Amino acid sequence: MKNLKPFLSLKKQLEQEEQAFDYFKKRYIHLSKLTDLEILQFFSLTNREEIVKYKKKIGSIVPDIYENILDENICNCKDSNGKSKLLYESYSEADEKSLFLKREKQLNLKVYACPSSNGWHLSKL
Repeated sequence: MKNLKPFLSLKKQLEQEEQAFDYFKKRYIHLSKLTDLEILQFFSLTNREEIVKYKKKIGSIVPDIYENILDENICNCKDSNGKSKLLYESYSEADEKSLFLKREKQLNLKVYACPSSNGWHLSKL
């Protein structure tokens, strides 16, 4: 039975990860068709283990009563100068803009998920 303990622990971790991905796919419609890797990119996470921690964090910050509000593309995010941030509809659109600005204006920007709506922002590195 001792030999099974590490495997049972791994199985439990994998189940928690799958439940977290399912949770985000069901709660946020715009994530429903994304792969697990794309969901990790959406939340700026680097591995599957982080999705479980992020689910716990988000659950404590964003109560279910705000779920419908978050499903709309309403963004009140501001940049460091207090101006409204541009909201990109897709990761690829934001990434394209980031590459363009790097090429044309030598700006190094990263793409990250908008915390208040279904979109993406750019931020200085």
